[in-house]
Amino acid sequence: MNLLRNDYYKIYDENEKPASTLFHKYISKKLARYFTYYFLKYHITPNMMSLFTVILITIAGITLNLNIGIFGIIAFLLLLQFSYVLDCSDGVVARITNKSSKFGAFFDVTLDRLNVMIVFFSIGLYHYSTNDFSLISFLLFIISSLLFLQYQIMSSLRPFYFPELKGYMKNKENISLKNKVVKIIYEFIDTGIFYFILSVGILFNYELYIIYFYGLIGLILSIAMYWLLYKTKS
Repeated sequence: MNLLRNDYYKIYDENEKPASTLFHKYISKKLARYFTYYFLKYHITPNMMSLFTVILITIAGITLNLNIGIFGIIAFLLLLQFSYVLDCSDGVVARITNKSSKFGAFFDVTLDRLNVMIVFFSIGLYHYSTNDFSLISFLLFIISSLLFLQYQIMSSLRPFYFPELKGYMKNKENISLKNKVVKIIYEFIDTGIFYFILSVGILFNYELYIIYFYGLIGLILSIAMYWLLYKTKS
């Protein structure tokens, strides 16, 4: 697709979806808006972009575990962030090029979950090689990883069983204290900020505590979602 810059930005803005968090709005989407022009220019398909996220995440994990110090951690951070730029862009590219499909949506969502598993595995391997695990810390790491993945899987499945709740947390009428607290928690689970916080945690040798933190978030949000869905009685 051959687009002039000015025409591209207009088309992009018409096809992007609203940001879900502050990091998503001011960092990830800004980068995606810039790079999507080149994805369109060089005819990179949405499914190729989804596949590239896995490749970048895998390279990031390998780089982290080369044990080259701060350079490996910085490379890990940058590769994770660029993989998320691709993830933010693939849907826009699909809509602009009329290549949206059920398979593409399924492919994207399932690879997103795979990416998180690769990230957790990479961090676990890195911690084992640099600090080793006690039995308790290893069990907490596994449980926390599973709790966060459980929440992400629930989020992926919910629209199929409760489509009427799509965009529930983005509804500005939800101003109760409970919903405000949940919205604050949501700021931490956007994939971009999730990757950023994990990378900073590794830099300061706090990676296990960050994983525990996200396990707790996964538990809280899973319980909150079960409660919300139960109350709908659909």
